[in-house]
Amino acid sequence: GFMEYGEKIASMLNGIFAFAIWDGGEDMIYLFRDPMGVKPLFYMKKEDELIFASEPKGILAHPSVRAELDREGLNEVFGIGPARSAGCGVFRGMKEVCPGEFLTYGRKCALQRKAYWRLVSHPHTDSYERTVETVSELVQDAIRRQMVSDVPICTFLSGGVDSSLVSAVCAAELKKQGKRLTTFSFDFVDNGKNFKANAFQPSQDRPYVEKMVEYLESEHHFLECDNAH
Repeated sequence: GFMEYGEKIASMLNGIFAFAIWDGGEDMIYLFRDPMGVKPLFYMKKEDELIFASEPKGILAHPSVRAELDREGLNEVFGIGPARSAGCGVFRGMKEVCPGEFLTYGRKCALQRKAYWRLVSHPHTDSYERTVETVSELVQDAIRRQMVSDVPICTFLSGGVDSSLVSAVCAAELKKQGKRLTTFSFDFVDNGKNFKANAFQPSQDRPYVEKMVEYLESEHHFLECDNAH
């Protein structure tokens, strides 16, 4: 695709990705990241080298790189951790390719950031009925696309709206193939006795998980851990 369309290929892809391409003719490397930033892609510029990897530990394994925190990294860790600001790699000198962007770097040009996609707001003119239909189609299509896999499909089922919806679509698709969805839930030992409701979590997960397991007829596994380790 890159050989045919060049850097425009990123805007033509439908899916999640992070990849690097070396253009030998131009002596230039390209680093691309998907529009939503689902796939991570970190990089570090050191003198005339561009070091990149899908995880920080890949860059830290390079012999010329030291794991150091600076003021910006500390602000990220203590201010918004475990989240991060877009483009921040936390460690000194480490950055991340931002969602919907790509980098170029070569012997003939300096490191450059370019955007190939931006989320744009438009007036919403569809009717309520059309909106429901469109959202339903998009959500189901997105879930089905994620089901392309070389290994058996399973889902995390917390009993909430999001995981229940994803699991329901997956279960229905697998049922068409004569297969049964495997689901997993996670809880703490004795949560039923020790649970205390709060604004963040007003009720336990398990009762809703059990309702969804019954509805989905999934092969479910209840996972638990204690606070000993």
